[in-house]
Amino acid sequence: LYGATGVAWGGGPKDEEEVDKWKERIRQIHEMGIRYICSNAWMLTATCKALAEDPGLRKAVCVNIKGEPIIVPWLWDQTYQGVPTYWCCTNNPRFREHLRNQVILAIKAGADGLHLDDHLGTAATLFSQRPGCLCDFCIKRFRKYLKNRYTPEELKEKGIEEIENFNYREIVSKVTDPSHEKIPLFDEYQTFQLKAAAALVKELGDLAKKLKGKFIPISANAFGLLPHHLVDSHYLDYFVAEVPHYPQEGRTPIYPIFVYKLADALGKPLAATASGWDWAYVKEKNLTTLVKVWIALSYAFGHRFMVPHRQWCFTEEKGTHWYYGPIEEYAPLYQFVRQNAVLFDHYEAVEQVGVLYSNLAFRRGYRAALDICEHLLNTNIPFGLAVAGDDWLLKRLTEEELSRFEMILVPEPIMLKGEQKHLLDKWRAKGKVLSWEDGKEKYVIQHIISTVSLESGRNVLVLPRKIPDKPDTPIVCHILNRDYNASEDKMNRQNNVTIRLSYKLFDGKKLCKAMLFSPESKPTQLSFETRSNGVYITIPELTLWSVIKLDRT
Repeated sequence: LYGATGVAWGGGPKDEEEVDKWKERIRQIHEMGIRYICSNAWMLTATCKALAEDPGLRKAVCVNIKGEPIIVPWLWDQTYQGVPTYWCCTNNPRFREHLRNQVILAIKAGADGLHLDDHLGTAATLFSQRPGCLCDFCIKRFRKYLKNRYTPEELKEKGIEEIENFNYREIVSKVTDPSHEKIPLFDEYQTFQLKAAAALVKELGDLAKKLKGKFIPISANAFGLLPHHLVDSHYLDYFVAEVPHYPQEGRTPIYPIFVYKLADALGKPLAATASGWDWAYVKEKNLTTLVKVWIALSYAFGHRFMVPHRQWCFTEEKGTHWYYGPIEEYAPLYQFVRQNAVLFDHYEAVEQVGVLYSNLAFRRGYRAALDICEHLLNTNIPFGLAVAGDDWLLKRLTEEELSRFEMILVPEPIMLKGEQKHLLDKWRAKGKVLSWEDGKEKYVIQHIISTVSLESGRNVLVLPRKIPDKPDTPIVCHILNRDYNASEDKMNRQNNVTIRLSYKLFDGKKLCKAMLFSPESKPTQLSFETRSNGVYITIPELTLWSVIKLDRT
């Protein structure tokens, strides 16, 4: 009904007895032309049922400073025979064996890919219950990590006199304030846990590829593409992730757009969904139109939005429950994409201005890059992100990346050093770097002549896209209505929306034909007017989302 091409977050066999059942299920799915990605290697837990039935797994759980098992906060209501859903430790050999076995079962069943949900494993406990898991296996692995990473002199500077007998649990036990700032070596422990989880992601992915005997894509639920969720990104082929959409704000969200741009810069496709808290709010308020905005937003920015068929919801009061969206409302949008695949496949965003994303600055709480992106969106200046990595994120700035942009906007502080800082300084010397400070948004608007503009209409995004290095193919321009009426959950329809497209977009060619495609109407040809500063096109009616196909000759 949706025209879907893949189950990106599917289950899989839990034991050998279930393999044949899943083989048949996946065979039937293949007959429908759909690929099936198994997610049975769940790096969060072995499930409460498995824990209840397997005493060995029950001993392979994360524990706090008191040695008590840590319960997964958002699965507090999931129990089996009195056993709650404990967080399993990805540093424990028994749980790692369980995960490897789950991968083996998935490949036996015929999985087309492997999805690793809660891919941070034990590392995520640091963000839920500081200082996170302190089991014997974590303590031992952390000791080895410190020994391999630092010299004896560096360890002494950190207060570690004898590494062979160092016990981090004893250090933490003396801390009365659990805040990050008060826990000794917390940054080192956090980095250790994240890199340990990333290494396991690689191990499970390599196992899947070896068993499959050919390439098999690996994905993970990199929540919101936050810095701690990007440590293993170089091991992933794409993201399948929950992304906060903040439905309480009652508007087209900004953060998912930032995430789509970050995925572009990392070269990773993203299949997004909203968070469990978001879906609970949508379900409670029945916000069908707002979800349509989210769907259109994702495809307009070149990514994907998972069909709202059975979405996980969570609130502290209700725990886990589910949202089943009305198919008759949502399916037409997905069918629009499927029927017009030629307008989507292989297209990439036109990016006139670059915004520096410093992973270290972002993880330290400096989020000005988000503010810059919002200003550029509001003024319809096409932009992309230039990513500068750190000890967590492998990606590094390159000359090729920076040369794509007319100007690089830099939020302070940048927190760069070495080659990345040298490269940015080189671009600054060329006059192509502008530090973003208070009031600079007006300067940018005045001094950057956008390749597109909204000439009439309100709160509309104009998003040009091209197939790189193919000047003979059409340009497409997504026109997205952001004028959402939150009180009534409907779009404020706009008439006679006029846009201007710079001649620079056409690569020396001329526009010869403009066709309008919309989910709610048949394709229609649009007239256009050529002026000295560009091509002007008027869309007679804009409800939610339209795509203009621009043929050039």
